[in-house]
Amino acid sequence: MTVVGVTQRGFHSFDAMHPSDLFVPMMMKTTVTPTWDDMRRRDSIWLKIFARLGLGIEVRTAQKRNRNSLPYALRSDLAAVPRDAKFSARYPKNRLNIASSPKGLGHQDFAKPLYVLLAMVGTLLLIACVNIANLLITRSAARQKEIAIRLSLGATRGSLVRLIMVESCASRWPAAAWGFVLSGWLASLLVRMLPLEHIDVAIQTTPNWHIVGFTQGSACSPR
Repeated sequence: MTVVGVTQRGFHSFDAMHPSDLFVPMMMKTTVTPTWDDMRRRDSIWLKIFARLGLGIEVRTAQKRNRNSLPYALRSDLAAVPRDAKFSARYPKNRLNIASSPKGLGHQDFAKPLYVLLAMVGTLLLIACVNIANLLITRSAARQKEIAIRLSLGATRGSLVRLIMVESCASRWPAAAWGFVLSGWLASLLVRMLPLEHIDVAIQTTPNWHIVGFTQGSACSPR
C-alpha cells in the first residue's frame, strides 16, 4: 500500500471508543479483509457513516432533506431483502436524526456522568471554601490589634490588602501545586480502573491551561 497522508497528532478515530492506527479507502476492504466482504449484502450491518455539512447548510435543513428521502430508501431496502410482516411494518417508520458531533462518537456517552461528577466536586470545593472562610474570619478577628497598629504607623489600606493577598497566596500555592500534580495522576488512575477498553483514549486526563487557570484562581482568590 501507498501512504497518502498522516492525520494530525491526537486524532485516533471518529469513534472515541474504537481508536484506529490505520485508515484505508472502503474500496480496499476486500484486500484488508479478504475472508469477510459483505460489501453487497444489504442485511449486513457493519458500516458507520459520518458526513460533513456543506457550506451554508444548517443541521435543520439537512434533517428536512433526509426526512423526505429516507422512507424511500427503507422501502427499497425491504424490496431487496424481504422480512417478516411485523418488521416490514415497523422498518419504514424509522427516522434519521442528524446531530452535530465535532468530536465524533463516544464523547456524548460520557458527557452526563462527567457533568454529575463535576457538580459533586464543585459542591465539595464549595464546602471546603466555606470552612476555610470561617477559619480566616476567626484569624482576622485575632489580627485586629495588629492591623490597627499598622494603620496607626501610616500603612495604607492598599498595602494591607497586598500584605494579606501575599500571605494568602504564599500559604495556598504549595497546596495548589500538590493538588495540580496529584489530580492528573489520580484522574488517569481512575480512568484506567473503568472496565472499558480504550477508555484512556476517549477521556483525556492531561491538565490544560483551563485547569491551570482555575487552580491559580482558586489559590489566590480572597476568601
